[in-house]
Amino acid sequence: MILDDLQLDQINHPARAREVIQRLLNFIETLSAEQDRLKAEHQQLRDEINRLKSTPGRPKGPLGRPPKQDISSEAERRVPRGPIKEPKNDPIQIDREARCTVDRAILPPDAEYKGVVAVVVQDLVLRTDNVRFLKEKWYSPRTGRTFLGELSPGYDGQFGPGLKSFTWLATNVGLMSQPKLLDVVRVAGVKISSGRLGQLLIHHHLGLAAEARAVAEAALSAIPWRQLDYTAEGDGSALPHPYHAACDHGPYAAGRGPSRHAR
Repeated sequence: MILDDLQLDQINHPARAREVIQRLLNFIETLSAEQDRLKAEHQQLRDEINRLKSTPGRPKGPLGRPPKQDISSEAERRVPRGPIKEPKNDPIQIDREARCTVDRAILPPDAEYKGVVAVVVQDLVLRTDNVRFLKEKWYSPRTGRTFLGELSPGYDGQFGPGLKSFTWLATNVGLMSQPKLLDVVRVAGVKISSGRLGQLLIHHHLGLAAEARAVAEAALSAIPWRQLDYTAEGDGSALPHPYHAACDHGPYAAGRGPSRHAR
């Protein structure tokens, strides 16, 4: 126990009394935190038992009561409303066009051409786009230098920007595991090892930090005011604290910065 060595009869000095009080407060705080953790764990177990029994768990809200909802329509009645229009779909990017002709043999003699009817069909093609770059090679006898042609922008190493972007999208947006991602790219025709894919996921996107900072700075500079919220790490590390900057009717940015207590 944390208080086993506590001797009350030896408290004969104010400094000793303050030390004992501090230890008691720390012990109470530890017990309170442990009690809160046990309550939360107990409630989770009860909810899991109710779920297994196909019965509803504890309602979310203070003291187990369902949160109150304001169902009054007074504000809605006072605000005049115009005609409500259905939201339109976002325009679809057209990648190519295909013309569907009519067999002239089935047309009657008096048929007249009336133009075309546009029908948009969305599709997704997952295939390889392997490129053999023929880099020009020039040599200068006078300088002893060799000059090679540069690759197209975005190409670096053995894998192109399309594969790198797809792996980032699948892992960070689709939450796809690395073994499953390896199966997908191999089925599509990409010859890559598991270790090389892991290096691609780890090292390729290190340069995105500068781009993310530039986007955040541009977003925050476009608004007259901003609200900043820091989230503590909770592990005692010296890493920069993550922050979230959000504004009403404006952009949102997130990143890491110094602690809010830093001067």
